[in-house]
Amino acid sequence: MTTTLKDIAKQLKTSVSTVSRALQNHPRISAEKTKKIQDLARELDYQPNSFAINLKKKTSKTLGVIVPELSLHFFSEILSGMDETAHRNGYQLLICQSGEKVEREKEQIQNLYKANVDGILVAVSKETSNFGNFDLLRKKGFPVVLFSRTHPNFPSVHSDDINGGFLATKHLIQQGCKTIAHIAGPWHLYATKDRQNGYLKALETYHLPINQSLIIHSDLEKESNIEAVHQLLNREQNFDAIFCFNDYVAYDIIQVLKEKQIITGKDVLIVGFGNQPISTQMEPKLTSVDQQPYQIGIKSIEMILNSINSKIETSIKQTEILETMLIVRNSTYH
Repeated sequence: MTTTLKDIAKQLKTSVSTVSRALQNHPRISAEKTKKIQDLARELDYQPNSFAINLKKKTSKTLGVIVPELSLHFFSEILSGMDETAHRNGYQLLICQSGEKVEREKEQIQNLYKANVDGILVAVSKETSNFGNFDLLRKKGFPVVLFSRTHPNFPSVHSDDINGGFLATKHLIQQGCKTIAHIAGPWHLYATKDRQNGYLKALETYHLPINQSLIIHSDLEKESNIEAVHQLLNREQNFDAIFCFNDYVAYDIIQVLKEKQIITGKDVLIVGFGNQPISTQMEPKLTSVDQQPYQIGIKSIEMILNSINSKIETSIKQTEILETMLIVRNSTYH
């Protein structure tokens, strides 16, 4: 049976309020009585009701987190960074996944808000193009931080996707590639826009022509990725390299090229994005852009806790952009 303040008070024939004050070392309670109460509390293994304490303080010490897919290593790395930082600051996480569905994401936002979490962190689904739900929370003064997949009008933490796209394309150019295709993600994702802008910036910087027919968008499902590479192969425009939105897109493309007896790393060079474990498990091993996901998790929690603790209006635009770096492997060796 759980020991309560009332049990301690009854045994010592004193009031519940006196017991409560003594356990908090209140100066109004004598040292002798405080010691007697604290000794009995230890003897009875009294544990404070953290829920009741937090309720009184109007805080749950819980943060809600929504990710598109829990199974993706990228998001599990972010969650590791979040969990470590939250725990160090006395918070716990309530984690949900949207399954890349915008309606499920909306439902989870409402459920987390009703659950009285102190703030919500979200990597938006690939279907999310309307940010009205986030606007409603912001207008209520409720802390919201977007991470990885973000929006420029909200507090956010993400990798430098523009520089990542630039580094990937620059590397392909330096390897001698002249006609570089790009398999992009859904257009409404800001990560898609930024990675594509980095790709275009590199082409312009190194004076290579921009051919819009070599830019194809995928919804990131396997079937869409396969369709994208078939579109490239069926066009008259030849290409000698592909910069892919992420490593999973690159994996699907490499499988199609193998079926066509096109050798990755020789006939076509390929760069992915994310530096996921799959990049070292495929053959050939994939050159990829590292995004520092663990650090994204750390910075996201730090940002939302700063908002909670300082009562900063979440309408204030805050952005933390983490450096990206290129990890070179066999898929870009001639």
